[in-house]
Amino acid sequence: MRNKTTVQLDYASLLIPIMLLIEGRFAYLFALLSAAAIHECGHLLAARLLHIPISSLRISILGARLQLSDP
Repeated sequence: MRNKTTVQLDYASLLIPIMLLIEGRFAYLFALLSAAAIHECGHLLAARLLHIPISSLRISILGARLQLSDP
């Protein structure tokens, strides 16, 4: 049976994207979200390739954190 990875989002992490939307800084918003998504996908891919079980990905205002399953 395959473990499912959950994604948890801290609502405070939406402050910066909302501020960028309000100010009309769409290019900065796109760059920020793209860079963060590619970065975190790299961590997820590395964990999958090394067969490291991940239970959740938590996104907060200070960054993202991968929670490992029972190591």
